[in-house]
Amino acid sequence: MTAEYWADHLLALTAHGDRILNALYCARHTLIPHEGERSPVSATSSPSAADVYSKGGSPDVAYTYNGAAVTPSSPSRPALERIKILNDPAIAEVLRKLVKKFPESIDLTKDPKHQAFRDAQVQILAELKVYYKVLVASMEYIETGLSALQESINLVSLSFDTNPELVDYFLDLLVSHVSAVYMLAAFGQDRKIIAAVYGKAYQIAHGMQDPDYAKLAKHILYYDKPLFAMQESLGLLASKILTLLLEMKPDLELRLCVKADSFRKMAILSLTPEMSGIKAPDPDERHLQKLTEMGRQHRILILGFLVAGPEMVKLPAYMDVLKQTLTYGHVVPLVRNEMLNIAGEFEASFKALKKFPGSRTIVSETVTANAASNQLLHKDRRDYLRHQLKQMTCLTSDSAILCLKFPVVTSALGFARDEILWYFNHLELDTGKKRSKKDVRTLDVGILELIWLMKDLANKVAAKGDAIKDHIADQIVQFYGPQLLRILDNTLTPDIQEEPYGILLADIQRVITDFVNGHFVHVLEAGDLQSLRVNWLRFQVASSLPSAGGVANISDISWFMTNICDRTRWLDQFEVSLVRLSGLKELCFYQSALHEHLRDCLDNAPELVRYVGALGFVAEEFFSNVTVAWPLEAKHLSVHSILFATEIYSVLGQSAASLAHEIALHSVGYHSQVLTCEAIPAYQKATGADKLKKKKNAPERPIINPGFESILNGTDAGARSLERKKHLMRNFLFALTNPVVATVYDSEFHPFEFFLEAFAERISAYLLSTVYKPPDPSAQTSLFGGSSEDILSFDLKRPSVYLQEMKAYMAAIRFLDSMVPISCTSAIRDILLEKISDANAREYAATQPDSMVYQVTRDTKKSRGNKPSLINTTVSPPVLALYVAWYSELLGSKATSGTVCFSPNRRAFVSRNQQVLQAETYTDINELSALCEIIGPAGVRFFDEQIVGMIGSLGNSIKDLMMQHQAFLEAFRLNWTDEAKVFEPLKKLKGVKDLTTRAIQLGFIIEFRTILADASNKVFGEKCPHALASVATAYTHFPRTAEAKANPTYQALHALAQDLGIRHAADADVRVAPLLATLMGNPSDAGLWSLLPFLQTAMLYQIAFDDNATYNQYIDGLENNGHCLASAFRVLLSGLRPPPGAASGWAAEKEFLNISSTVLMRLLHRTTDKELMAKQLESAFLVLKRFVQETPAITSGIAETIIPYAVFQIVNGSLHRKRMEQLHHQQKKLPGGASVLSMAHLGSVASGQDEETAF
Repeated sequence: MTAEYWADHLLALTAHGDRILNALYCARHTLIPHEGERSPVSATSSPSAADVYSKGGSPDVAYTYNGAAVTPSSPSRPALERIKILNDPAIAEVLRKLVKKFPESIDLTKDPKHQAFRDAQVQILAELKVYYKVLVASMEYIETGLSALQESINLVSLSFDTNPELVDYFLDLLVSHVSAVYMLAAFGQDRKIIAAVYGKAYQIAHGMQDPDYAKLAKHILYYDKPLFAMQESLGLLASKILTLLLEMKPDLELRLCVKADSFRKMAILSLTPEMSGIKAPDPDERHLQKLTEMGRQHRILILGFLVAGPEMVKLPAYMDVLKQTLTYGHVVPLVRNEMLNIAGEFEASFKALKKFPGSRTIVSETVTANAASNQLLHKDRRDYLRHQLKQMTCLTSDSAILCLKFPVVTSALGFARDEILWYFNHLELDTGKKRSKKDVRTLDVGILELIWLMKDLANKVAAKGDAIKDHIADQIVQFYGPQLLRILDNTLTPDIQEEPYGILLADIQRVITDFVNGHFVHVLEAGDLQSLRVNWLRFQVASSLPSAGGVANISDISWFMTNICDRTRWLDQFEVSLVRLSGLKELCFYQSALHEHLRDCLDNAPELVRYVGALGFVAEEFFSNVTVAWPLEAKHLSVHSILFATEIYSVLGQSAASLAHEIALHSVGYHSQVLTCEAIPAYQKATGADKLKKKKNAPERPIINPGFESILNGTDAGARSLERKKHLMRNFLFALTNPVVATVYDSEFHPFEFFLEAFAERISAYLLSTVYKPPDPSAQTSLFGGSSEDILSFDLKRPSVYLQEMKAYMAAIRFLDSMVPISCTSAIRDILLEKISDANAREYAATQPDSMVYQVTRDTKKSRGNKPSLINTTVSPPVLALYVAWYSELLGSKATSGTVCFSPNRRAFVSRNQQVLQAETYTDINELSALCEIIGPAGVRFFDEQIVGMIGSLGNSIKDLMMQHQAFLEAFRLNWTDEAKVFEPLKKLKGVKDLTTRAIQLGFIIEFRTILADASNKVFGEKCPHALASVATAYTHFPRTAEAKANPTYQALHALAQDLGIRHAADADVRVAPLLATLMGNPSDAGLWSLLPFLQTAMLYQIAFDDNATYNQYIDGLENNGHCLASAFRVLLSGLRPPPGAASGWAAEKEFLNISSTVLMRLLHRTTDKELMAKQLESAFLVLKRFVQETPAITSGIAETIIPYAVFQIVNGSLHRKRMEQLHHQQKKLPGGASVLSMAHLGSVASGQDEETAF
């Protein structure tokens, strides 16, 4: 190596040093460490981080939100591939011998036990080759670097004043050299194992020794004790190194050891010092640049003093500078998160100096003494930087300000980067002070804010790169270039131009001239700016050689060239320079610490949550740690980078989703208080009225008059909590949308989608949990059932309450739309639509038929307590399916249970005897309207199809029972006109009760179906009146000819109209009519179905003698739901075809009315026969009256010819008299002997309440 090319060697070796160090780091971490072996190097990463990156698995950090675990939705990380052959027990003995005899070789041919090693030579060479080559490359780099460092002895001058760039490269090479030696030493015995095993395997395979083995073995032995070996090899340079380190003392006094208050008072990083009342000159650009290199300077000082230890202790001034340096920090990073144990190395160095026994513990004592002050110093610096970066972020949106204050901005970026890395480097390592088990490490979560501010500012600088380049070019053209050219014109005399350094100056002059003359594009494309900087470094070497004479104006030239070189880097290496000041790729090896900070921020610092998105910025840089010297790391590092980003965004998304869900539930709680069923309990709970028992003769609490609301103290605690949650939600959304897109390796992340996905899962689970609840028969406060037989198979929320909650939920989510790039409301609406999708409900019904449709034909006596299959919640049933299943069970199980009755006047199903299940709160027109609004027209169609399925099951059941009693029905048909014999078949028809039960169930379901259709029509008319009117008009005016009804358009229109509750008297039911046609259309069953009018008459006969068929005015119906028979009769008769030979105009409805009225009228006149004295004959006539009123085929004229209307009036009068007699009987029991006449008015008022109570 010659001195003329020393500058080129410095550049090459400095760049190559980083690759070598990274390769050594990767190789070391794939080896299994040996316990009990001392190493001067230690990793600062916590065990959890080491496990995650090396051993794989998941981060050992437990996230929670309000006590609930938050698990990152990320796959387990892969483990780092390690060397397998070194752990083979078959060759373990050979390994021990090779290490023991290292570097000598041993003969493996004599002992048969060594055959396993000879057999494994191919595998050994394949696995260890890359490690062996890294050791050889490191050896060559260390020796070449040592030679380059020693070459500096030939330089006449090496000083920061005359050749600052040369000194910087010299010191950087020194740091790289020392770091490489320490990293190689960190291998411990493994470096001997790798060298010896690979060398022996190579010898066996090739019959000769590896060319590099002898040199490598000698190198390993020489650096077995790295510190003393370096002190010996660099002994001649010790004085030169110490001189340069002493020149750095101003850096310590002005920057490294300066507190944040001093920076603040001098307004070093302030863009507007005048606004703070500070009148100080603008900071020197060189000073600002040095602020970005404090970590590097600390590394140079520590490692320089370490290798020059024997010379340093001779002069107290050096020791003072060392102590001052230790106030900055107590660890030195070598590469990534590998740290040098400063105290241990200095103690070992001073221990060997017996002439200076007092210096042995100086460093360790200084480190221990400065531990607390170090942390406080840098904590204050980080707080100061956060304030300054916030100011810069606000002001640098103006390009003019950014360009003018560009040196200050770049200084702040580099300063912040150094402080961030310092914090993580010192986070895990202690200072030698013993920690107790009770000591808890305190994290500075503000570091996340600092990272975000630095990255945000760096992005703004990158966005205005063109403006900055133009500004820098103008500075060179207008000031630095002309001034330098003027000096060079005076310096480049003819005799100097012939010297090597003169030739370099002439080329520098040429480039500057071209640049000043406006040839920017040519200079940039030709790479002249890079050549300019290299030639300037070469000039510093050439002018420092003994053969070089003095150069005039060297100080001025050095000052101008230093400024020009610094500026030209921003012109041709803008991105590289920006990454150098703001890159945080080293944080890849502190992933566990980053997770801990994120957890602590989420738990304890909600105001800083908005900045945790900075971790996404950081993850984008992790892959840049890959080095060409160890390409094997690329796959492992890319996977870990992607999984880290997935973990971070997953945790943020889940936490934000939980918070958004809480906010929505809070809003749901507020909106629920306006519901009738919630308002009074909420008021009682708020006032404590539900817990206080009213004392006898206690005075009533006065009611506060309107206008005195101001006496209320403070604000509702719930409102304050809601405001805090909304503020935290804004922070979460800011973190998840800044950046909108993050690219980690080859994966593109949209952080906000993690929130949407997690929120969708929460809403999906909430929609199921809030509407569905498994039954609890033992709970007296259950929503349903009094006894175990009355409890349904699961509980369900009222449709109106559920609808109100969903509306409140959506209203609460709307505030997110203004803060995110997409509509959250639309995304949530899609989830709701999925839950009420009829397609999903059909799929669920097909896969879960047992829990979906209630078996209405089961024998309620034999199957008492036999409930349908429980809802399978593991497959997340749709809300539509839940409602259909619950209502199906209600309709199928309560029709004849005596606990629920259909009330025609209330248009609802009501419960009896104070049942906990209040059926009217689920089945009135308002509740079913809310249900229709929830499930929509498609859901109504699906619901109707399920109801029609139940109708079909009941129809088949009635058919089966008719077949069993066909003989009795035939006898009744023969004798129904014979007054003497008409009642004989009816008395013998014992199965008529079961038939009546099935018919009541059928009518019960049909009545519900009618109310559901009315509710659908009501909702659609309110929400889409114009669409409903259009459908109604088209459907009403469509021709009713047979040809028109066969038209597919009409059929589709007919189905749509029926779904919307639009009816036409001339049209049959679109679903029930085909069902009845299938049920009754078989010619072989024509004779059976011709008996249907007689069967229905028998049912009326059964009602007349049923004690439970009592009329109740409160419901305007029979207490056993017998009045539902009218609807069942109407529907069944609508499908009955005329028998063969029937007269023209024959109608099944007229036939039934004729038969039933005849039998009932004859029964009415049998007042002397005790067997035929029907107690509930009025109820039977009431059912017949409802049939006449509801059947379109029977007009009033037709009905009058069959049964006089006066009969129905007589029945109504009889029912009224019975009701009044019962009322008077109750009034006689009133206290105080009040007369009936005096209580007449009271009775008329209270009659409704009495009947309701009796019901």
